[in-house]
Parts: sequence; C-alpha cells; structure tokens
Amino acid sequence: MYPRQYFACPIEALPDLLYSAAYDVRTLEDDVPAECLLTDAIAACAAAVHRCHDVRGLDARTMPSTVNTLALVPSGLGKGTSFSCFFQAFNAHATENHLQAIEAQDGQVQEKGKGKAREQDGLILQEVSYRALMECLHGINRNTTIQHEDGSSFLESDLVRKYIDKLTQTWSGNPPLKHKVYRTDLIAVGGRCSFGFRIQPKLYYPVLKKTSNASFHQGLWPRAIAACYDPERFQTPITYMPVPRSTGGMADLTARLEELLAQADERHAAGLTDRMIVVLGKEAATFMHELKFRMKQWRHTEYADIDEAAARAWENTLRVAAVFHIVCVGKGEISLEMVERAWIIVEWSLTQHRLIFVEANRPPPKPVLVRLMKAPKPPEHQQRLNADMQFMLDAICARAAYYQRERVLVGEVMLLSGFHQTRFLKTLGWLITGGYVEMEGNGEHASVRLTQPRFLGIAQGFSQSVYHGK
Repeated sequence: MYPRQYFACPIEALPDLLYSAAYDVRTLEDDVPAECLLTDAIAACAAAVHRCHDVRGLDARTMPSTVNTLALVPSGLGKGTSFSCFFQAFNAHATENHLQAIEAQDGQVQEKGKGKAREQDGLILQEVSYRALMECLHGINRNTTIQHEDGSSFLESDLVRKYIDKLTQTWSGNPPLKHKVYRTDLIAVGGRCSFGFRIQPKLYYPVLKKTSNASFHQGLWPRAIAACYDPERFQTPITYMPVPRSTGGMADLTARLEELLAQADERHAAGLTDRMIVVLGKEAATFMHELKFRMKQWRHTEYADIDEAAARAWENTLRVAAVFHIVCVGKGEISLEMVERAWIIVEWSLTQHRLIFVEANRPPPKPVLVRLMKAPKPPEHQQRLNADMQFMLDAICARAAYYQRERVLVGEVMLLSGFHQTRFLKTLGWLITGGYVEMEGNGEHASVRLTQPRFLGIAQGFSQSVYHGK
C-alpha cells in the first residue's frame, strides 16, 4: 500500500447502486461534473444512514456514521439537478411529514395507539443557525442534516462564524450540546448533524483568504469529503463514465433511501433511541489496521501540508464504508470491498483538500518582465584592446581622408597613434586578423588600407571571438 495522487475523480469507486444512480443524473445533464455526483451520492446516503446506525472501529469504541461533504463547482453545470435527484427521497418524506403536521394541527387527524410517539427528526434543516440546530437536536439521539444547493448563506451563518466547534462536535458525537436562550435549556445528547456544502469556487476562495483558512485549521473542512471542479484555476481531466452494470439507476437508490427513512421513523415512533452498530468483517478489519499504521507515517511526509485532513482520513474511510454497506447490503459485516472503495474516495479527497486549501491560496505568479540583455562587459585588457583598435582605425581613416588616398604608410599611423612599438604592432596585428585592415609592402614602404567601416560596432564581440580563436 502506498499513497496515490489521483487527478481524475474516481466515481467508479462508488458501489454499483450509487454509480448507476449517478449515471442516470449524467444522462439528464451531461455537464454535471463527476465530482458533484460523487459528493451528492455520499451526502444523501450518509444523511439516511446516520439516523439509526453507528459504526464500530478496531476496538470496542463506536463512532457516528455521519459524513460531511464539500464540493466546489462553478455555476450553471447542474449542481441543482444533481442535488434534487439524490435528495428526492428526503424532499418527498419531508413533504409528507409537513402535511401530516398541518392536518394534525387542524384537528383532521386523531392520534391513535398507546403511548406518545416521538416527534419526527428534522430531515433537512432549512434555517441555518445554532438556535435552529439545537431545537432540532434537542433530546436523545436526534438527527438532522444541512444540505443547500448553494452554500453561500451557510458561510454567513452564526454556525460557521461563532459556533463552528459545535458542528465538529456533532460529527464526533460527544459530548452533549447545551444551549440556553431566554430561560430555555436545549440539550442534545447523541445528536447527529451532517452537512453537504456546495458553492462556486470564486465565492469560496475569498472567504478562505479573508479568514486565513481559520475554518480549515479549526477542523470543520478537514472532516469533509472534498471535491474541487475548477477548470479555470486547475487542469481538470475529463471523467468518463461507462455504462453501469446494474440497470436500476436512480429509482432503485431512491427506493432504498425511502426504506431507510421509513425504518428510522418506525424506530422513533416506537421510542427506540439506541442506534444499531455496524462492525467490520475480518478482512476489512485487517485492511483498516494496515491503513491506520500507514497514515501515521504519511501524515508527516506525504500529507504534511494538509495534516488536518489526513488526520481524519482513516475515520472518514470507516464511515464511508459503513454508509456503503448499509445502503447497498443492509446486513452483516462490512466487507473488504466496501472499505477499499471508501479508501479510494478518501485518498482522492486528500488531493482535493490540497487543491482547495493549499494551491488555491497561493498568490498568482507575477508576470515575467522581458528585458533586453546587455552584452557582458569584457575583461579590462579586452576593453583596452578595443579602444586601441578603434583609435588606430580613426587615425588611418583621418590620414587617408587628408591625402585623399586609400593607403596610408604604417610609419605615419604609428606616429599619429603615439603608441609604443610593441603596443602598436599588437594592435595592428589584431586589426589585420579581424579583417578590418590589410597590409602591403615591407619596411619603410609598408602601408595599410581599411577594408571595413572604421567604427567597431561589434568591437566587444569581435575582440572576444578573435581573442579566443572562435
């Protein structure tokens, strides 16, 4: 086992029932990103499962099966379609409960049977505030979920601004929540609250920058299964979704979620508040043992920049596996297949955490200023040689112009330059080698003639190339 960096969304890791439902949504709108489908499928299933089920880890301790999700998706790509399809069972169930409550208030429905039925849980919390959350969870082992098609209002709520630790507490399960307002004591024992957060990237990044990632460091977002579809900022590969093996699609998933919701209502009506415990199978427990050992090593090496999210990866894997098992199997122990599918998704989610909370917060690169490079300054002896060569060319040109002839005697040039004989001969030799002058005759009758313009426009390059023999 080793850490893998996923670039494409591993939506094929969903169990067949959930993948088939996601494929149905993609057929309705082919623009819906796989990242959105994956997180919505998990959010809907977890919201139904955590009402009556907890999961046991490698020891006797149990934890909630609550799973939070975070999806960054631009506007106009079908977030609403995905949300309405996966949560249609919740919407229908809530509508039915609302109608029954209205009829009961009007006196049209008379309660029958012995004992007092437990008040229904708030399936989807509409009003996002700490007071509303506590009113919904007040009591023993009550449940709710916060799901919004666009989560801008969630970021502005007092839950995120003032009571962010209460949301993390409902994810962890303990201790009980207490709230007192206007002499009213609200106490939630064993309350469960999941949230599914969907927002446009351009609305989310400024909030993170403004708060210096405070909500991430406080532990709210590291507990979530994250997904980032932001093609403007990151290279997002196209996720191909092959035809599913099962043909039930969204209809089968909706029916299964309705069954789980009805089962929870029956238990609540009967006054049963204890949650059923889901346990790992032998092979699944072995896998989770190894994963726990590996994550202790990887947290400070492979995932050091997102240590907060890596610290919850093992627990999220266990929770997602429990959700998959209850929805798709419903009985027995969690299998190896389910924990492997869950780990693929959680491992991919860690790469999404890095995109959202590390890469997206980096300042944009500064534009590169293109400047013309200056020619390197030659060494001191080359600078002197260039000056001597230019001065001698000037002297040759002036003497030739005065006598109106091409050739000038070497003795006259030496006299005009004022150079010592050794210095003069060296300079003249470089001019002849470079092809700037040519020499004829010997002794007193030796003369030179210009073969190129007298200005050394490339004097530095000439002297270096000739000097080094290039």
